[in-house]
Amino acid sequence: MFVGLFALAAATAAIVVDLSDTHAGHHADSFIPVLASLYAWEPYFWESDRNGQLLPLLASPWVHPFTNLLVQFGVSVFAGVVALGVFARLLAPKCWPAVAAGAWALFLFGFNEYIRFNMFNPCQPYAASMLCAGVGLWAAFGPVRSWRRWVLATGMFAVAGWVNIGLGMNLGPWLLFGWVLTGRGETTAARRTDYLRGIGLVFVGTAVGMGLNRLSPYPVTQFTLLPWEQWMTGWEGVGRDLSRHFGTNLELSVGLLAFGLVWLLVPVTRSVAVRRMKNGIAALAALAASFAFVGTTDWAASNGYTSRYLFPSLMLLNVAAVGAALGPPLEILRPTYQRCLGFVAVFLVAVLPLTVYGWPSVREARASLDQHAEGYTDEVLAHRCTHVSGEYWDVWPTVFGANLALAERGETQVVWGITTRCEPTRSRWSAVSPSEVRLGWLVREGQAEPPPGTDGVWRHSFPNHRRAEQAPKLWLYIAPE
Repeated sequence: MFVGLFALAAATAAIVVDLSDTHAGHHADSFIPVLASLYAWEPYFWESDRNGQLLPLLASPWVHPFTNLLVQFGVSVFAGVVALGVFARLLAPKCWPAVAAGAWALFLFGFNEYIRFNMFNPCQPYAASMLCAGVGLWAAFGPVRSWRRWVLATGMFAVAGWVNIGLGMNLGPWLLFGWVLTGRGETTAARRTDYLRGIGLVFVGTAVGMGLNRLSPYPVTQFTLLPWEQWMTGWEGVGRDLSRHFGTNLELSVGLLAFGLVWLLVPVTRSVAVRRMKNGIAALAALAASFAFVGTTDWAASNGYTSRYLFPSLMLLNVAAVGAALGPPLEILRPTYQRCLGFVAVFLVAVLPLTVYGWPSVREARASLDQHAEGYTDEVLAHRCTHVSGEYWDVWPTVFGANLALAERGETQVVWGITTRCEPTRSRWSAVSPSEVRLGWLVREGQAEPPPGTDGVWRHSFPNHRRAEQAPKLWLYIAPE
């Protein structure tokens, strides 16, 4: 019963978040999944060999740019909330709606808007991959396993490995520490077996992800480690980023774990508290292990020592910490009281986003989106541009905004972007007759000319084009008459 209600509450929460001013956070990367869905879907994020494009594929029936964006973002939020519910059910099956609601509250109030937007944005793989992995573990855990559930578990982890090739470094340590901390008695033998099954599925997902990664025509991801003498620098860099972006959430989670120690002192809750505290310790140890690994990688160093790769581990810690704080007293309640609290928890999942984002409004979502999509749109349309070039961070919001405006006019014309990540659409934008190409080379605010070095691709493709007009926000290039 609660599974269906929780899914409905998660959908409601996703609508509230999706139809809000959260879309003010959009940037070039976050528009790529929409453009990929509409114009050139590829298995991976454009010109990349990671972040499998599951959401753009699912949203491809929606051809209006704004609708497509809302669908992808909404599905991503829905996946993230449901993932919290799935892992809560695995860790605290008797009171999982309350634990999931608490973890959702930690996400809403323990992260700032920058993190909330970027961790649920479709350009990041975390929400969708965590849901796939959670469903896979649910199918694999338990005493009775049919071949259908094994197929489901394997398939879900294969999809998770495609969507997020790095998920194994988060889930693997969590399952391993869970196995280590689970006792060897008869009552815990099944759980230890479940953890081993999960570890096997992580290997399957990682193998699938790495195998598909090798097939990408854009081999950009590096799997090498830094020289050992640079590891301390890496840990310091990732640690600073983790503290800056995730520090509040991490402190709250550790605080909840500390609070959970209280239940160890109460005889009636002690046995449950031991199990829930072991879950929390396993999640905290897994986060530490993932942190240690990320800090040694060349990939983290080349990406400014970002800590976002640890987000799945933080999600697991949130669930485990809430389970340690709430699980012991809730699990000893009578079933009737547990059901009542379950209804309250499901209700909170749906309404908590209202306290952060307000009432859902399509107008609000569109207005916040236009802040980033309209910067150059008017001049691009006024000059009847067919192609746009310039800085990566300027081009793709402009392409989205221009095509959104054209779609709302009922026109079928497409404005193409020529900058980093334009290779997947090359066959379409290069097919336009040179005599019809009107290329707008974008001028950044405060500059008198386009940024140097952003014209290499289009000059190679359209070598005869000459500047015809010079406007404040773009220079227009057309073919000679």
